[in-house]
Amino acid sequence: MGETVEVTRARVGSTPPLDPGRLTIVLTTSPIKTHPSTRLIEEVFESCSILAGLGGCRKIIVADGVKVREHDKFRSGICTPEAMANYGHYLSRLDALTKTEGSPLCGAELLALDERHGFAHALRRGLMRVATPFVLVAQHDRSFVRPVEVSHVLDVMERVNSNTECTSSGRVNYVGFPTTTTLSHETYVASKYGLAVEPVTFPVRDAKVTGSNPVGSEENRRPSTLRLLPLVQFYDSMHVASTRWYLSRVFGRARYINLPRGGFIEDTLGQHMLKTIRSECAAGDGPTILTQSRRRTRCSARIYTRTTPGRPSAVTSTGTTF
Repeated sequence: MGETVEVTRARVGSTPPLDPGRLTIVLTTSPIKTHPSTRLIEEVFESCSILAGLGGCRKIIVADGVKVREHDKFRSGICTPEAMANYGHYLSRLDALTKTEGSPLCGAELLALDERHGFAHALRRGLMRVATPFVLVAQHDRSFVRPVEVSHVLDVMERVNSNTECTSSGRVNYVGFPTTTTLSHETYVASKYGLAVEPVTFPVRDAKVTGSNPVGSEENRRPSTLRLLPLVQFYDSMHVASTRWYLSRVFGRARYINLPRGGFIEDTLGQHMLKTIRSECAAGDGPTILTQSRRRTRCSARIYTRTTPGRPSAVTSTGTTF
């Protein structure tokens, strides 16, 4: 079941640590213009620790292989000899940071692939090492920009899925975090595809996000909820998912569709889901996004650098106001 999630009382601040036995972070990385700088990936892991309480969770970094050509085409994993050298230097720096106390990457496992796999199959290599029931799939240039109670998300997923099979509809197997693309998902699919997606609200344990609201305020007395809204397709952006679902339905024998090597999941599986849902007019066993109930604001955002023409400087881990 694909849905959208909303945190009712998320506030600017920090989030308590999550039990590391519940979730593993798998982050994929590949060559970009800013290498050998490690600032972006450090910011991603710092936001996961401070804003999502995932600092104690196991971290797996999958570094994709590259193809060397005369001109850079980073999205396709193609780079020049100079860019490849910068990428190699970047990976050496990552390796050092995984052994550096105080670094947000400390303790992370670095898996460097010899050949170009693309996002989908690089992620698969990382997922094969995951032993926890849930996984946070992250990218090297997208961070959290507001506090998120991941424990509430996992609680709801466990509650909903406890009495259903992995291949059943009605499950919540994937929960994405709102981005600029998905904030208006409900109105977007209604206007473009004529589909109606209706949110479902779940009660959760009282929020533990450390924020700026005074104790005893009206907002503090309101019960916390998660609001789930069905998505009509899969998105690669930062999300939490069932590890079992990923390994059986996205990559396993019961997979929805074959994923080509070198590509992105949303380009193949996302379009397959959209086509299926439009033909059947029902959003079964699909993904979910995390939204905010009172204020529709993004929870994660791409990190832009000063070297990107026409874009602002990098978003800090606590830099978005709402």
